[in-house]
Amino acid sequence: GLHTILLREEPLGIVVPQEHPWSRVAALDWADLKREPLVVLARREGVGLHDAVLAGCRQAGFTPRIVRTPSLIGTVLRYVEAGAGLGVVTDSVGAAEGALRFVPLKPQVTVPLVLVWQEDADTPSLQRFRERVLAWQRDGRLWEGVAPASDSAGRSS
Repeated sequence: GLHTILLREEPLGIVVPQEHPWSRVAALDWADLKREPLVVLARREGVGLHDAVLAGCRQAGFTPRIVRTPSLIGTVLRYVEAGAGLGVVTDSVGAAEGALRFVPLKPQVTVPLVLVWQEDADTPSLQRFRERVLAWQRDGRLWEGVAPASDSAGRSS
C-alpha cells in the first residue's frame, strides 16, 4: 500500500565550522575521517544515512569514531557548531547551513531521498503536492541552491 518516488540520490559529506582547516578544501577522502570524532544521525531515525556512513568508513578501511547520534538532523548540525565533532550529512542538509561548511566525501556515497505515501491516504491535497514536487523536479527547481548530484526521474513503485 506504499508508493514511492525517487527524488534524488544525495551525496554524503561532512559539515565543519567555517574556521575549521577543512572548510577550505574542495573534497575529502573517507580515510581522512579515520581519527575524527563524528556526529551521525541515529540509526533508528535515519537507517539509510547511518548505514551509508558506516559503509563509507568500512570501504575506507576503518571503524568510525562516532561520538554522538542525535535523533534530529538539526541536532547533528548544532553539535558541530558546538565543537563536539564533525557531522556526516547529505549535501542538501549541509548546503542550508550558513555557519557551517559542507565538504563532499570521495569516493562518493549517496543515500536515496524518496517521497513516500500510502495508497489509501492519497488525498487531493497530497496529489497536488506530489504534482508540484515533480514539476519542480522536471523544471530543475527542486534542488536550487544545492550542489548538482545524480538526479533521477520520478518513478512510482
